[in-house]
Parts: sequence; structure tokens; C-alpha cells
Amino acid sequence: MKDIRPAKRALAALDQSEPVVADAGNHRRISKKVNAAIDILVSGECKTIKETAEKVGMARESLSKALSRPNVAEHLRMKVLRSLAMAAARAGADNGSATDSGWRAIAGGCDGERQKHGRGRQLRRPFHAKPR
Repeated sequence: MKDIRPAKRALAALDQSEPVVADAGNHRRISKKVNAAIDILVSGECKTIKETAEKVGMARESLSKALSRPNVAEHLRMKVLRSLAMAAARAGADNGSATDSGWRAIAGGCDGERQKHGRGRQLRRPFHAKPR
């Protein structure tokens, strides 16, 4: 099982004491399409702006321009922080339950399948080495 953790810069964003807030007097509306695009990007359903724009029915340039506006960028940042916080809570709960259950493959961090079948780390010769 692969140990997947959020990126260091994503975790660093959680440590900021005061979030950067867009201009308080500039409460511009975020369109439904841009909001849907933000949801898709945060969920990981689409990896690129181009792919996301096609999915929500926008031009890539329009979505890119909208995402660069301060109020939209702040909304995106808040959604990402919320998503990371929920993922961290789930990961902590999963790790705690695995450690409590005593299941060695997860709790010990070893590759239980390979050890179970007796196929531990096997050394291979380089592909250019001659057989003996």
C-alpha cells in the first residue's frame, strides 16, 4: 500500500495564521460555471484547466482569466484548504484504526503481500549483464 501524503506546500498553507483575504469591498459574484470548474479541480476529477473548461462548457482562456481574479482565487484557496483538512482527518482516522487493529501490513508499514508469499526483495541482475 502506497503512503500518499499531501504536498508540502499544501500542508504549509494550512499552517498560515492569517489567510490572505481579497478586498473586503470587492464581493464580485462567481458564475455557476466557474464554481463548477472549481469543484471539479478541487475534487481531482480533471487535472488541467483545458480539460475542466471543456467539461463545464467554457473556453480555456475564460476559465483561466476567471481563476486569476482575486475573489475567485481566494474561493479556490478556501475550497482546497477545506478539502485538505477533510483528507487529513480521514487519513488520521484510517491510520489510527490500522494501528489499533494490529494488522502488520499497514501498522508496520511493510509489504505484507510479498512477505506472505515469500517473495521478499529479490535482487536482479542488470539487463546488460551476461548470464552465468
